[in-house]
Amino acid sequence: MRYTGSLGETIFADTYHLPRPAKSFGATNGQDWGQDFLITSEQYAFSLDVKSMKRRTGNLSADYVLNIPAFQLHKVGSKTSHYFCISFHQTESEGTIASLLGFIDKQALMNGEVGTLFLKGTDRIRNDNSSFIFHEDTYEILLKDIESPVITEYVRGLKGFRIKYLL
Repeated sequence: MRYTGSLGETIFADTYHLPRPAKSFGATNGQDWGQDFLITSEQYAFSLDVKSMKRRTGNLSADYVLNIPAFQLHKVGSKTSHYFCISFHQTESEGTIASLLGFIDKQALMNGEVGTLFLKGTDRIRNDNSSFIFHEDTYEILLKDIESPVITEYVRGLKGFRIKYLL
């Protein structure tokens, strides 16, 4: 189910005063070609694909990762130029907290300037010594390599807003 992804897109839209997405899980024509948002300025146009991930801890660490399936980067017709990353932390004491982590340039990821490609079948050992096997080719990006999000005055004024630094 796409609940986490749809929630991330809605939070991004509300945070940056953008229209909420019209295509989401359950839609028969939900294909957006990796363009959740198109943001333009006088100099640039960014086609954003919001990537959201649930986490079991309220902590963030520089060596935590975000995973992007390789087929999404190489999909014919993809409009994505950048990924925007959001983590949802679920704790009993504080409920769910959204962390806006920032941006990843798709071309930098494809060029190997950021992230690591793990091929299908690779046994991945986490920092806590647990492991899993990748079921598909996947790019793994360290949180420390994600570009910081844009913090506007509106964002600074949001209830519960605070800047946290990676450990």
